[in-house]
Amino acid sequence: FVCLNNFTSLLSDPAYLHSLLLSFIFAGGIVIIGLSLSLLIATMAYQPVKGARIYRSFLIWPYALSPIVVGTIFQLLLNNSAGIINHILESSIGIKVPWLLDPTIAPLTIILTAVWNLIGFNILFYIAGLQNVPKDLLEAASIDGANAFQRFFQVTFPLLAPFTFFLVVTNSIYAFFETFGLVRVLTNGGPLGTTSTAMYGVY
Repeated sequence: FVCLNNFTSLLSDPAYLHSLLLSFIFAGGIVIIGLSLSLLIATMAYQPVKGARIYRSFLIWPYALSPIVVGTIFQLLLNNSAGIINHILESSIGIKVPWLLDPTIAPLTIILTAVWNLIGFNILFYIAGLQNVPKDLLEAASIDGANAFQRFFQVTFPLLAPFTFFLVVTNSIYAFFETFGLVRVLTNGGPLGTTSTAMYGVY
């Protein structure tokens, strides 16, 4: 009978603690960057412009792709020797970025790839939230002399709190569990274990 010995030995394992720390870093990066960008884009997409429905449809479609497919797309884009992005960078400004080979850049690459995959989902909910903001409150704030930034941060953003809370939860779940596909395709946990999250460790 080992009682809790398996758990105590796990919590004293440096490899497990490292992967757990990476998972929290990935989750924080995906939530903060993803929600900030999504809210910014949703606010712009919500403006009354011609063809808004078409723009919104294009913004949402990345979420329809599975992490494995997204990983394959970005593998083609960011490959060190044959990637399209490095080809453009080398031909225009003469540099190549080791997106998937540098221990400091690879984790950021995974985070940004995950953000791209999730951004459509976040935009969809933020647009729905913006449609529920009462216009009379914004008009009242405007009459009281509040500028656009004050109306957004003091009226609109607090009213989006339920949507933000929901998106923080769903984005965190994605970051902890769904990024496995991205890591498996793009880096295989490397370089030097800098993208080996807890879920990849389970694999």
